[in-house]
Amino acid sequence: MRKFLVLAAVLAVVTPALRAETYEIDASHSQVGFRIRHLGGKVPGSFTGFSGTIDYTPDKPESWKVDAKIDPATIN
Repeated sequence: MRKFLVLAAVLAVVTPALRAETYEIDASHSQVGFRIRHLGGKVPGSFTGFSGTIDYTPDKPESWKVDAKIDPATIN
């Protein structure tokens, strides 16, 4: 029983750190877009050159990070 409790305590400490994930933004399934008002209508626009990552730990929202880069020369 004691070995089980020690193992459970180790897993409780180590498991959250193991669940930390870094996701890369998939440009082929994502978009960066916007709309502006022009002459009474709304005109859509987008950027085709962008990249980024998202660092995510499920139980720690205060540690979440997003790093995004948008190339302004790729405005459409």
